[in-house]
Amino acid sequence: MKRRHILSAASPIALLVCSLGLSSGSALAATCTLSAPTTWSADSDGSWGQGTNWSGGATPNGAGVNTCITDGTSKVTRDTNATVGSLQIAHGNTLSGGRGTSFTITGPQFINAGNADFNAGSGSNSILTFGGNTSISGGGTVTLNPGDGNGAMFVRGNGFTLTNMDNLIQGSGNFGDDGLGVVNHGTINANNGTQPLTLNGGNGGVTNTGTLEASNGGTLNLNNTTTNTGGTIIGDGGTVNLAGKVLGGTLTTANGGTVQTGGTVLLDTVTLSAGSTYTAGHGTNTTLDGGLTNNGLVQLNAGGGSNVLVNIGTDVTLSGGGTVTLNPGDANG
Repeated sequence: MKRRHILSAASPIALLVCSLGLSSGSALAATCTLSAPTTWSADSDGSWGQGTNWSGGATPNGAGVNTCITDGTSKVTRDTNATVGSLQIAHGNTLSGGRGTSFTITGPQFINAGNADFNAGSGSNSILTFGGNTSISGGGTVTLNPGDGNGAMFVRGNGFTLTNMDNLIQGSGNFGDDGLGVVNHGTINANNGTQPLTLNGGNGGVTNTGTLEASNGGTLNLNNTTTNTGGTIIGDGGTVNLAGKVLGGTLTTANGGTVQTGGTVLLDTVTLSAGSTYTAGHGTNTTLDGGLTNNGLVQLNAGGGSNVLVNIGTDVTLSGGGTVTLNPGDANG
């Protein structure tokens, strides 16, 4: 005789099954940790500009308006210009910005465990502005998308500092062209080959203890002063152009990527990792200060009617057991 196993409604297993079934729709929801927030309440995808999608029935727009998108499933499409205080996006949520719009965060917190996408293209720029010193945390992804390349992304905040604690910031555009300072403990990756990602064009300063990277055929331009002590700059299937000053840290190449002098640069106490190549090409000027730990290959390429210059700014110690190659090219330079 076969025994039948029947779960009573009060049994622990039945209660667990019922609990899982009833809670599946909200299993990804997170708690909004911001004070007095306006919260996305539609529980489905929708438009930022539709007031009924928000708690209180009004679209968040104001420097003191903390804003949360934390149901864990919804994609919110921002089709208007907007200003918020602090912003929280939960894992599973996406905030997508429309072409030709501007978005300003004035508060000290941008808690992003999901995805924040900012889109340009089709003849329109888009601008992300920080109206105060802001920290990005949460381990999510921020994407700067140029679309078809007919338009650009701008990340701005003159006089303020953006601190990236742990997010992946990726794509292309002009990052700090107005003087926004950047402190990076996470990853900033130029991984869109349509346009370069240019950091620090406005000389607000970049301090990197994480990773500054070019991959997937992208180009990363580092301008003015990059303090890289404890950080890594890597061309991993992409191109990194160094200009201004690079202070400390490690330079690395992988998967056919390039790290090179982009015009004129001063390298102060930097390390080139094993198996990596640093390139100074036609018509460039590289100054060494403090020391160069060369565990790879320093490739100096002249020719084509142009010289390549390497200047010794102070007493410099060359160590690491790597190779320095002086290549005259076609000897026309």
